[in-house]
Amino acid sequence: MAARTWGGGSGPQTSNWSDATNWTGDTKPGAGDDITFDGTDTTNCTLDENTAALGNLTFAAAYTGTFDAATYDIDCDDFTVAGTAFDAGSGSHTVSGDFDNTGVTTWTEGTADWTFDGSSKDINMKYISTLSAAEVTGTCVIHSGTPAVWHYVNIPTLTVAGSGELDIADFATNGLRVETELQVTGTAVITGIGNLMLRTADITVMTGTIDCATLTFLGTCSIVAATYDSASIVNRGYGAGAFTMGAGTTVFEGDVTHTSITGGVIANNTNNPNVIYNGNLTIGSLTYTGGSGTHEIKGDLDASAATSWDDGTETWEFVGDADQDVSGPSTSLGEVLIDNAVDTTVYLTSDLTCENITHNGSGSFNANNYDVNTNDVTGAGRIIPNGGVWYLDGWWTGTNTEVTSG
Repeated sequence: MAARTWGGGSGPQTSNWSDATNWTGDTKPGAGDDITFDGTDTTNCTLDENTAALGNLTFAAAYTGTFDAATYDIDCDDFTVAGTAFDAGSGSHTVSGDFDNTGVTTWTEGTADWTFDGSSKDINMKYISTLSAAEVTGTCVIHSGTPAVWHYVNIPTLTVAGSGELDIADFATNGLRVETELQVTGTAVITGIGNLMLRTADITVMTGTIDCATLTFLGTCSIVAATYDSASIVNRGYGAGAFTMGAGTTVFEGDVTHTSITGGVIANNTNNPNVIYNGNLTIGSLTYTGGSGTHEIKGDLDASAATSWDDGTETWEFVGDADQDVSGPSTSLGEVLIDNAVDTTVYLTSDLTCENITHNGSGSFNANNYDVNTNDVTGAGRIIPNGGVWYLDGWWTGTNTEVTSG
């Protein structure tokens, strides 16, 4: 293992990485060698062979040449680019230490694949820079450089694999952006205080855990049925872009907000998913197209701002262990089941239209002075009209009905 400096050899200097006379000691870099481009010579460098498993690879600010990885692979511990123009090429690069390109002059992502397999390492990316594809199998914290308000970095295709962990730190609104595909395989984890944004991208494998603070979808996105643990899940509808959930049961542990930049569709009719919402659900000015699944919700529901709502044959089941507020769409919510816990109440906060209401819970259902337009009302739970007007096309049956007013 030795320290090798670009331009430190006997020369004459060429642009080829493999030419021994370009390097200190007239020896091309070997396994474990620490490599430095420090401005001793600023000749451009082109990688013309795969590197050995290097020590640290450093491009100092004083090096003003251009490095081109071409079609070859880089394998190193720490990777630091502080000045040069760097072209990642189309090879497969492995970084086992820290990664830092925040000082790069010009970053060209090419089509290279990056693997991060180190333990407790940092990935510091220049804001708005891109790694065309990356796989994290180690434990890494990813950061972005300034500006801090709207900064983001791109990894169009991201895989966190095996027992890998990616901690998304100190990102603001846009965060770490995936623009093609995300896979979280094995027992891998994506965590942290930052925002993971899928922008017209799909989650195609999800056997691990996503519990970063915010998980955001923008445009046409799809997810596989799985559990998503982020405290805030935000779908930002855009144009005709559809948010689609896969067949099976999807669980959202945090609050879910569907909002619109302009347009947007929630396309539950595609795969007819069953969904468990363990937090609140807000559906803004988007188009909602229902399927045939069951939606179980423990928090509040506000669908009053939906632009268009087709319930399909969906069932909405309210299973709160605390009081819940329900503001339905202007058209039918679908089948409604009340299965809330004892000493809790499902309160309407707007008029409700639905197919049928079945109340088998231990708590109460309180119309709260709003109008209810439904067919049958059945069950053993406590139904409290409490004012408003109930439009019943079918039967009102049950063992615990209380009229407090109206």
